[in-house]
Amino acid sequence: MHYSLILNKPLITKEVQFIGCNLGVPNLNYALRNRVFELSKANFPHNPNRYPSFRYYTSQDITAFIPAISKTDIFSFMRLSIILLFLILYTVPRAAGQDFNAGLMPEFAVSYKWSDKIQQIIKIESLHEMYESTSPGFNYGHDQTDLQFFIQGTLNPFRKIAVGYQYRLENGSPNVHRFIQQAAFLQREYGFRIGHRLRTDQTIYVSDRAKFRFRYRLSAVIPLEGQSLDAGEFYLITSGEPIYSLQNLTSDLEIRFVGAIGFYINNRTKLEMGLDYRFEKLLISPTRQKLWLNTGLFYSI
Repeated sequence: MHYSLILNKPLITKEVQFIGCNLGVPNLNYALRNRVFELSKANFPHNPNRYPSFRYYTSQDITAFIPAISKTDIFSFMRLSIILLFLILYTVPRAAGQDFNAGLMPEFAVSYKWSDKIQQIIKIESLHEMYESTSPGFNYGHDQTDLQFFIQGTLNPFRKIAVGYQYRLENGSPNVHRFIQQAAFLQREYGFRIGHRLRTDQTIYVSDRAKFRFRYRLSAVIPLEGQSLDAGEFYLITSGEPIYSLQNLTSDLEIRFVGAIGFYINNRTKLEMGLDYRFEKLLISPTRQKLWLNTGLFYSI
């Protein structure tokens, strides 16, 4: 028997009675308020006697059933992520028999608001390889460092556009230039934020033809210590991004998955740490996989 539950946007109401049930009931609308599911009476069946298992709860009763997420749990998750990283480094290349690289990806970004509508962002990101499947064991090497400059315009609180320039320092290769254009859209659903980002970029090489890429990223930011994100609280970040590229009339596809834990220090500073898994050259054999342990510090002036 199939029952569908539809989550509405959060409601701001005074204390009301909350309803719970021991059995699933079809066509119930729920609204999330401070981690409590409030039954919407608008769609309540006209004959409640059909469901004799209903009983009433207070908000305190329902909250007692929902486990709180402590900061100790968050740090445990971060330690587990590091352990999983080393396990993946040991098992994945051997199991898949593919080209597999892994390492560290630190990043730092500073943003400055020129006005309510215009913002400047400067970002530095560096990749440091520490493992290669072709050379077992620890093999440190600097892969690349990207310097990015963006000018971002805010159309409204939910829509932003930006143009940018990136200068890349590559190990053993001539440096390259990249021009970036993007549009971002934000949705607020069920107490967390869903982001959509459309980006195009053009990479200019010294000794090769330009590469054109088209990207779409779907992401979510979920508070872990309440319905809204406040200073001193943790949050979860997850995203997926397919990237289609065209160079020398040859198409290629890359897919990226990111999972991270963030700490919202205050309205100017946040810290993030997680895993960035990339599947590259999906249309060109042999394929390649890369796993990065990402740490990021973001500061707003």
